[in-house]
Amino acid sequence: EAVGVELYGVQQNLGKLQQQLDRTVEDQASTARARSDAENDLRQLQEWLESRSMDAKSQRRDHDSHQKELDDLNATLRQVEAYNEQMKGE
Repeated sequence: EAVGVELYGVQQNLGKLQQQLDRTVEDQASTARARSDAENDLRQLQEWLESRSMDAKSQRRDHDSHQKELDDLNATLRQVEAYNEQMKGE
């Protein structure tokens, strides 16, 4: 009878451990899914950031080119104005 009682207690403990194991396995699977989703989101964000970075570099190059063109035009305008002032003086 004592062995039967002990066996019953061990079986109860085993049942609890099995339930705990099942919950742990479910939690691990849920965590793995969440991690996979987060890694996919990260990958998409990195691709988006790389695309925006390339766009920004292109716009910066365009801006620099336009700024140089504007600076050259301003220099030409100053030369023309100086020439006009010189011609007025003569």
